[in-house]
Parts: sequence; C-alpha cells; structure tokens
Amino acid sequence: MVGLSLYLLQNCIKIFMRFRTLLILSICASMLGEGEIRAQLYAPTADYQTWINYTGSNPLRVRVFVFNQNESNWGTHWGRIEAVSVDSTTGWTFQWSVLDQTNFQFVDTLAPLINVQVAALDNLNFGCYRIRMQKGSVDTSFIAWVIINPLRFHLVKTDDGYVKEFEYTCDFLDLRAIPRNDTKFDADLRYVHNDYFLCPHPYTGDLYRLSNELKCNWEGNDGSSYVTTKPQLRIYQPPAQDTRYKVDVTDAFGNTASDQITYRTINTRADFKIFLAEDTIAGSFKSRYKEATEGEARLWARFENTSKNGVNFTWRLSDLMLNAADSAYYLRTTTDSTATIEDVQYSFPRTYKITLISESPRFCVDSITKEIVIKPSKMGDMGKNAFPKVITPNNDGIHDYFYIKVDNSDTIQSIEYLSLRIYNSRGSKVYEYKGKMADGWKGWDGKTLWGLDAPTGIYYYYFEAKGYGPFASTSGNNTEQSAGTTTGPRKVSGKGYVYLIR
Repeated sequence: MVGLSLYLLQNCIKIFMRFRTLLILSICASMLGEGEIRAQLYAPTADYQTWINYTGSNPLRVRVFVFNQNESNWGTHWGRIEAVSVDSTTGWTFQWSVLDQTNFQFVDTLAPLINVQVAALDNLNFGCYRIRMQKGSVDTSFIAWVIINPLRFHLVKTDDGYVKEFEYTCDFLDLRAIPRNDTKFDADLRYVHNDYFLCPHPYTGDLYRLSNELKCNWEGNDGSSYVTTKPQLRIYQPPAQDTRYKVDVTDAFGNTASDQITYRTINTRADFKIFLAEDTIAGSFKSRYKEATEGEARLWARFENTSKNGVNFTWRLSDLMLNAADSAYYLRTTTDSTATIEDVQYSFPRTYKITLISESPRFCVDSITKEIVIKPSKMGDMGKNAFPKVITPNNDGIHDYFYIKVDNSDTIQSIEYLSLRIYNSRGSKVYEYKGKMADGWKGWDGKTLWGLDAPTGIYYYYFEAKGYGPFASTSGNNTEQSAGTTTGPRKVSGKGYVYLIR
C-alpha cells in the first residue's frame, strides 16, 4: 500500500510538471455578504460527484469528483478540477498540493499562482488534492478526491461470438467477463473495474472505503432475465434452444459497458400435451379428443411430443401395473420428435403418472411427468339417490327422462355397465335397459315397452351398476386410498320408486 501510494504521488507530480496549469479568469457572481465563504473546488467535466464524511477525532467533509473511463474514452478522460477565489475577485494567491499517502502530508506541486481569481488543474490521476487561497488576512483551503473510474467488460467467447465449449455442461452455463489476468486474451479485452476506492482521511490516515458496486443486467432473447453484482452469471438448466444474451453493466458512479454472446445449445427440454377422449359408441371416440388431464373411465389418451432439441425419447405411460387387461402400462421409445402416441386406454379410476424422457444430440437428458386423473363414480355413495324422485315427460326439456341425476352428472363416471328395470304398481315391467351408458343411453322417456305413454303414477325400479374399477364410497370399509387408487365396491345395486306426472 505504501509503495502504491508513493507511485501515485510520483506520477501525479510528473503529470503536473508535464501539463501547465490552466488559469481561467471568469466573471463570477456579485460579492457575498461579509462572513460568507463561497469559494470551493469545481469539476464541470466530472461524471459523478459525491461527498465523504470522515468521522472520529478529526471530522472532515471532502468533495469527491469521479471521472469515468470506458471504451469510448479509454486513456483520454482524466480529472480536471477548478478553484474559484473566496470573493470572486483577483488578487489571490493559489497553491496546489497533492496528498502524499505515505506520510499523510500535502506536497506542493507547483509554484504559487499569484494575483488570480480562478485556477484549474488538468489531466489529473487518482489522488487527493488541496487548493490553498491567501489574500490579506484570509488563508483558507479546500480539499477534494479525484477518482479515475475505469470500466472495461468483454465476455469470454469465440471469435464469432459464441460461448466457448468449456463454459457449459448439460447442467449449467457460465457467462463471464474475461478475467484481468487471462493472458489468452488481449489486454484491451480483459475485465477492469474497481469495486471500491481507498480514500483515507487526509490528515489522520484513517481508512475509508468508497464503494463502487457493480450491477449486471442479463437478458436472453428467450425472455429470461437475471441480475448479478459480479461480472459473471451461472444459469442452471440451460435453455434447449440457441439463445442470445445481452448484458448491460453499470457501476455506482454511472459508468457503463455492454456486450452480447450466443449460447449454442446442447440441451433438451422434455414436454408433451395430453388429449383425452371419453368412452362413447365404439369407434367414434377418436373424433372426440380434446386437450384435458382428467375424465371418466373408460377413456383413451393421445400424447403429442412437444420437446425441444431431442433425438431419442422414452415414454412411460403409467407408473403402476394395475392388471393384465390394462393396456396403459408399457414403455415406448422413438427417435421421431413428431411422433404421436394415440389410443392408449385407461380404465381404472386413479391418478396415472405419464413420464417422457428426452435426450439431446449431445446426450443431455431431461424428463417431465404429468398426470391423468380418472375420477371414480360417486354412485357408490349415492346408490338409489342417484336417480330422480319425479319425472315429467312432457318434452319441455325439464325432468323429461328418468336418468342418473344431471345435477350430479359425475355420478355416471366410470360406469361400465348399467342394468335397469322399471315396473308399474301392478308389477308389470314397463321398461328395461342393459348396456353401457356411454353408448348413448338417455334414460327412460316415460314410454312403455309397447311405445305407449305410461300414465301418471308411482313406478318401481331395480338397478345394478358395474364400474370399470371401484366406485367411490365413504361407507363401511370402502374408504381406503392407496397408491393413488380408490377402493370401493365393484358393483352397486338397489331399488326405489319414482313419481311420473303428466
């Protein structure tokens, strides 16, 4: 530190001897009232100004002038400070000094400037400067730090602007400035910036660190954005498409730099869409596919691969073997990124986990798991309460059919087979249905087996429903849930009555 301070002092003295002091005479404001002192140091060309408030046994407030150097003015933008006399008139003697940070004494750098009003120092390097003004009985001084704030920022990249291969793996991507000491790059490309400046108390030597924090805003053309306080960024799970990143760098004193780079991806991103079709008349379900993740049994699924940058794919279409008849459990591999898997049947009410594994040309792997929910029927709970108590088959669109309740339509979920018989009060059968509800059964329309309108009265019914899997049930021992399945009755049956009103 002592050697550095002495070096700075010697260079400052050389600069002062090389460049003559510029005397600037100007017309200033009118004289201030007696006792007011307006004279101070100015830096019209400074890029940033602030104050340092030293505390302790010798409190002191010192002005700081910051001059930013970047690639637009590298090596040409140096410090310049001006001093104006106390009363804005001539006749003053000015004496410039620079702080010797070894002994903490101000060393006169030039011969005194006599009978002047304004004086300036130009081409200044980093240091603490003092101007002493004397006229008659007035003898006063002003002190300022001059900060030369360099910022140079270039990303590590190939000559054609791409991230170098040693900067990324399947798991992460590093974007960073060229280090200060990386001799593989030209010196004018290496990172230069001071995170702080040491500005000790001019008289006591108490250390003061003037912070100059860096802020880097990174933006990718994929919409991603990041903020760092270091000239580097690590991105985990790098994108699966080529991405251009731009970085804008700003420090606490307003110095700026920017650069951009392109990441040529080696990654893949697994993804797929799920389309479901519920059970219907044989063969026609294919036209009913819609993007969804839940439905009634039986249903068929179609999976569309939307992965990015994948060349090898493995599908796992269920996470559990339920029974040999369930065609949903199997693995499938393909090298076709546009391949669509269709007509996969799911019959058992539970939550299925579907997994797709994608592998990139550079052997990076990504996977994604989504769920299909097949809901169990509530008929296991409702039993005969699943049917209406009153029907009015008058074609007004309200209660025209004896059907499993529309206002509780989820009671028909997962019903594979329904048997229903309806009798009049004399015990004669007037209606019967046996089959799948999904085959288009609309319910009893109030007509007899002979096509006649059944008269107003009470009718009795017997039903038996068979589920593709267990029906939902909260009674008895049928409330257990395990491995995503719902245990309950395989069949439900019952009897009841209904009023038919015409």
